[in-house]
Amino acid sequence: MRSSVHSTPPVQAEKPEQVALGRSDVPSITSWAAGRSGGYPTWQEARIDHDASRGLGAPIGLGLRFRSPTPGPEHELVEAFLSSLKSTSRRGRRLTVFSEPALESGYPDIVAVEWRPGRARKWAPERQALTSDDLKLLHALCGRGWTEISFLEKVFRRPLAKRLGFLAELSLVVLGSRKCRLRSLNEVFAVERIIAIEAKVASWRSAIRQASANAWYSSESLVLIPSAANRVALGQTARKFNVGVVLFESDSLSELCEAPRRPVPLSYGSWLFNEWVWRIALRTRDLSPGD
Repeated sequence: MRSSVHSTPPVQAEKPEQVALGRSDVPSITSWAAGRSGGYPTWQEARIDHDASRGLGAPIGLGLRFRSPTPGPEHELVEAFLSSLKSTSRRGRRLTVFSEPALESGYPDIVAVEWRPGRARKWAPERQALTSDDLKLLHALCGRGWTEISFLEKVFRRPLAKRLGFLAELSLVVLGSRKCRLRSLNEVFAVERIIAIEAKVASWRSAIRQASANAWYSSESLVLIPSAANRVALGQTARKFNVGVVLFESDSLSELCEAPRRPVPLSYGSWLFNEWVWRIALRTRDLSPGD
């Protein structure tokens, strides 16, 4: 399934303009523990899942759909974990939590997206007409500066004048007679952090393999397990695959090893979450000026 993610030949960026994620200014996932966060809503209350999506009216688009939860120990682990964390984000940010969204690499148990509503509030409603191919084109332009349109047409193997014109009308790209460029990422991309989490009650090796498959779109990829008998082997394997490990047992949360943090966007998959959180906020009328 993952091979289709990169079906468009890659365009090499010279100096990618991405959202930097340093260690000092970005909180660890354990900082969202309920006991430290007062009266903030839980991650569970910030969640969008199969049932909640039905209340949004028309489909969000861009292929957003969810798998129905499967009752059992892993579902119980996820529910307890989501209830234990509070959706406290840094100033000017908001947290939207997806439960088992359908992606080309599978159905991650949790994807927590931290983003800036203040940026997205300025976007035109017509932006909801963007397609997955548009997002791939935007990502191809990310960080490249002025790029020959003829070169892009060779990469995407089709004429792009009409789509680039539409993207220019939406203030996503700047269009010249022969070249184009993406506008500042701060104007067109609101997401700062995408945390993908795979939950397993047993078989942590399988969980690590699943978590590593989420690296194509996420800033951090984690494994959530209730306990671990061989923590040394677990930590070593997780680090080998650039995956973090979170232990959650008896409402106690600890981080066995921290996930490497990658700047986003990493692919058009990162752009999908960028568009989804904005469209969901539009449907719920949740883009208040105070954000």
